[in-house]
Amino acid sequence: MRIFVSLALVGALMAPAPAADFAAPDWTLPSPDGGTVNLHERLADGPVVVSFWATWCIPCLKEMPHLNEMAGDMAGEVTFIAVSVDNSKSMAKVGPLVRAKGWDDLVIAQDAGGEVQQILQVLSPPYTVVYDAAGREVYRHEGYRQGDEEKLREVIEGLLAAPAPEAATGPAPGGQTWSDAVTATNQFEYSYSLDTDAEIVENWLDVAYQFGDFRTAIMLNHQGPSEDGNRRNEIMHRYVSYRSGMFDVRVGHYYGMFGRGLVWNSYEDRFIRVDTALDGVIGKGSFGQVDLTVMSGTTGTTPTFSDPDFEVVKNVDVRGADLEYRPLPGLSVGAAAVTYLPPGNTADDIKREWVGTGRLGYNHQHASLYLEYGKKTGYEVNFDDPEEGLGFYGNLGLYLGPLSISLERSDYDEFTVLAGADGKQPINRPPALVREHVYTLLGRKPHNLNADNEKGWQVEANAELGGGWLALGNASRIETHDRETLYEEIYGHIEQEHLGDFRVRGGFGYQDSEGAIRQTVVADATWHASDAMAWTAHFEHQHVRFGVLGEYDQQWMKLELELPPQWTVTAIAETNNKYDAQFDAGEIKGDFFPAGHITYTLSGGGNLNLWFGKRQAGQLCAGGVCKFEPAFEGVEFYGVFRY
Repeated sequence: MRIFVSLALVGALMAPAPAADFAAPDWTLPSPDGGTVNLHERLADGPVVVSFWATWCIPCLKEMPHLNEMAGDMAGEVTFIAVSVDNSKSMAKVGPLVRAKGWDDLVIAQDAGGEVQQILQVLSPPYTVVYDAAGREVYRHEGYRQGDEEKLREVIEGLLAAPAPEAATGPAPGGQTWSDAVTATNQFEYSYSLDTDAEIVENWLDVAYQFGDFRTAIMLNHQGPSEDGNRRNEIMHRYVSYRSGMFDVRVGHYYGMFGRGLVWNSYEDRFIRVDTALDGVIGKGSFGQVDLTVMSGTTGTTPTFSDPDFEVVKNVDVRGADLEYRPLPGLSVGAAAVTYLPPGNTADDIKREWVGTGRLGYNHQHASLYLEYGKKTGYEVNFDDPEEGLGFYGNLGLYLGPLSISLERSDYDEFTVLAGADGKQPINRPPALVREHVYTLLGRKPHNLNADNEKGWQVEANAELGGGWLALGNASRIETHDRETLYEEIYGHIEQEHLGDFRVRGGFGYQDSEGAIRQTVVADATWHASDAMAWTAHFEHQHVRFGVLGEYDQQWMKLELELPPQWTVTAIAETNNKYDAQFDAGEIKGDFFPAGHITYTLSGGGNLNLWFGKRQAGQLCAGGVCKFEPAFEGVEFYGVFRY
């Protein structure tokens, strides 16, 4: 492993620099069709718009048709790259959704590992960055409100009308100005509970400095206290990276993913308080039809979201490698492996854990296929009597004109890799075959991935019905290897993007989990009153059957006013008819939960948010990983500053 890392470092320093010299940091991402998308290659053709989105993000799904329309209008002049941030759980649904929606003029890329999001300091979608032909960042915007697309069109048309930009000159290395070279993003959160008088203060300051092909960055984290009761004020992330020609090397803290995350997926998610970064070195190389990644890192160095109830697995050295070969267009084969010494090793009795997978990918005009199968030696489960772990994930996509279908199958048996790498989560995250919902009540009792004992299937179909109507249907089932049902769901919705001045959607859901049956209906409608105003009404009703505890109903409602480009004002209410025995631990007993939310968007990619009121407890989830959020009554003030 040391030899591979050394070769990567030496090769990086000897690699030829790219022909074009752009101010923007370069990156390469895979696309759903099996190809790759490189920023600097696209900048060579002119200005580039990079928009981050996700299949589960409602504002993103509202914005994407406008981006596709602009991409068609400006074809040959401006490239629009739509970067999906869907992780291993939902990334298989990106291609079918794009085809069903007809977003043919957008260049689709996938950042499932979150690497480009970290480079560009993107915290949540939708998020848009615009570069001129020299690679200078000229516009950055967080969020989407109806009418934001007009401001974006104005910015792009101004770029096209201006003289061709000259190479930047300034005091920073490489001819960059300091505004090109230094980027800083500050994310903060403050909350005050009216019930307990408790305060939570958390702050994350990300600062990066780009000098030529080198980049260095740090993250300063302040907790005083955090929601877990921790207190700190220290640098938690730091790295230096170098990218040139065929090589990309990073020393310090890093994230990433091999394949679909069965073997390795280190990531940070501040929303659910997860940070499984490794501290060491990672090198990537592209050699024609072959891509190679090698890494060596240590766990437990950044337990930013540590919980006193959990133990962080610290100072475990992890080595890994991933190799992918594309012998023919649309066809790829690959292999990935990690190895480490699991807890329990002594100087007299050393047993090394090995986890490896092989994978096959195929993309065609009418079908796509992905298969990954792996094994684990099992010393981490039982050091003296190892239990071999097995992991399998498969996805078949079918594209039949107006109908797109995604079929997924999974089987995980003792396949968790280094549980508790950040105090809670392991360093792998295989796909969880349940839908990532955009509705509150449908996501309140989700399934939490268990890579040690679950298998399941999921099928999702998108259909264009004509006249602008689209329909989606989804079914999934997760069970243990003893055939005990863990989660079962049927979901469907129908929507129309342009029904006069309205956008409408209605749907239903059936869920069987945690001993309860949940039947849900949802509906939302957006009225585009003018270019400067839009109203959205949102309603959810759920009927819950609890067996011996009986039944109850709950409703979640929202009325939202959007005043682009800066203001959004939202009124929220939740009601239920539960009796005392039906309330879960951590919930507030009551039948009415009102709240308000005001958002002000700052120029340059920031925002300020004020939330006030009372909300019920629930689960916050991302990629099959969930965090319990207790009920709360009080005030929250949070946001992002971009410097």
